Amino acid sequence: MASRRRRRRSKNADTAATVYVADVNHMLKLAVNWKPQWVTDLVLHLRDTVALQYSDLKRALYGQGEFTLVPQYGCHTVPYTKWQMMSANKQAEAFAGFMGDNGVRCKTKTVQSTDTLDSTGITTCCA
Repeated sequence: MASRRRRRRSKNADTAATVYVADVNHMLKLAVNWKPQWVTDLVLHLRDTVALQYSDLKRALYGQGEFTLVPQYGCHTVPYTKWQMMSANKQAEAFAGFMGDNGVRCKTKTVQSTDTLDSTGITTCCA
């Protein structure tokens, strides 16, 4: 007999996921004016949506978008004026560092300062 077990998730997590999926579905339908489209058109809309979300993430790094970083990832924040002076390569490095952060923080018995700047002027994180 097959087990009917599934991973337990909180009711709030299920509700949030359902709402998010419904929002994305609605957004995609709006993008195609609620008319049937080819799969390739769907893929293009999905690509554009993901590209927009990446742009939103980058703007959150330097505090200029609709979103802000949660405190756990706040060590990746770069002041806007500093971001403007950074080269495209340095900006890409900062974004890659943020994207590569798994959110796990070091557990130490001593207090560590997180407001120090490294040689690039970007705050460093313990990952």
